[in-house]
Amino acid sequence: MIQEGAHGYLVKDSDPDEVYKAIVEIHEIGSYINARTLGAIQSKLKGKVRTPKMFESLTEREVDVLKLICQQMTSEEIGEKLFISPRTVNGHRNNLLEKTGSRNTTGLVMYAVKHHLVELI
Repeated sequence: MIQEGAHGYLVKDSDPDEVYKAIVEIHEIGSYINARTLGAIQSKLKGKVRTPKMFESLTEREVDVLKLICQQMTSEEIGEKLFISPRTVNGHRNNLLEKTGSRNTTGLVMYAVKHHLVELI
């Protein structure tokens, strides 16, 4: 579903608080992935070969931004943490979408997991 452009995914037994949180985050951030879904994605991608050419094309700053996106930070929060403007963060986000071939923020998270840029805690 995510590969087809979904901005998030919830299982049918999600509690109402999580459904609300997902709606708010999709509206504010553009995507929602909980730990359970991220774990499923990560296990599905395990064993797949990393594409070094794509990974190397990301700048150090883009990797920093991507890691913070995976922590569900907003552009404003990322900007404050990295001492850059939210507009610059959005520029990095757009570059990340293009370089990774992702359609949305969820795709960026999948990319980060697949390439071991982030791990589940």
